[in-house]
Amino acid sequence: MIRCHHCNDRQLLIQGKKSTPCPYCINEERLITSIKRAISDAKKDGKKELAIKLQAVLSFLPEYPVVAILEAEALELNENFILMIRDSFNILPFK
Repeated sequence: MIRCHHCNDRQLLIQGKKSTPCPYCINEERLITSIKRAISDAKKDGKKELAIKLQAVLSFLPEYPVVAILEAEALELNENFILMIRDSFNILPFK
């Protein structure tokens, strides 16, 4: 098994108090799990608008990843999040 040298197989990059999924070893299942965790964390923190946006994107995964990307762009979510969806589902750039 190949070890990820960026996150040491923790699947998270920790930057100070913030942790993000590792973009180098993320796959479809891990991304969906991370989105579900982010939705529950957003609900706990009282960020219901963000939770609703993430739930809208999650509703299209894994069957329709292109539509999920378009939805994330329409909801003006983070560009890194959109790139992570694109990379984990092996979708070529639109532009």
